[in-house]
Amino acid sequence: MRTSSRPQKAWMVRLSPGAGPGDQVPDGLRSDNIFIGWSPLPQLLEPTLDREDFRRLMREVVISERGMADEVSLGKWVGDAWRFIREMRVGDLVVVPHGADLYIAEVTGNAYFDGTFTHLDASIRRPVRFANGKRPVPRSFVTPGLQKTLRARQPCIELREHLPEVRSLTGIG
Repeated sequence: MRTSSRPQKAWMVRLSPGAGPGDQVPDGLRSDNIFIGWSPLPQLLEPTLDREDFRRLMREVVISERGMADEVSLGKWVGDAWRFIREMRVGDLVVVPHGADLYIAEVTGNAYFDGTFTHLDASIRRPVRFANGKRPVPRSFVTPGLQKTLRARQPCIELREHLPEVRSLTGIG
């Protein structure tokens, strides 16, 4: 399914975005989607926006709607949204942590907004194809290095040095 000219990448995406309730992995598996928060900002999908536009829009929401003004947190949120919307590509692999398990997926489409998930703060989505018949891989099957990286609390990070290992966990790629 690779359509990008750049090399394949691997990502970790947590399906429990900020304001959303608890475990959202079952919804991701059911809908064949991965997603992040920022439901109040469908305009983040505008292709002409740059990183500073993301920061400005997110600052407005964070300060006006959530009453927060922490620039460090804002920077992390901008980075997470930027990676998910702008850097992730069709054909990339995604690891979705879920307790003691990991789900592996391949990105099959571009980021899009689905307003029916606003109440879950999960409206910015990407279609994926889950590997292994949607069966999880136990975390214990991966190397200590990947296990350590997967403990990151951010919702979207690149698994740069772990791409070969992520590929080995699935029949994709």
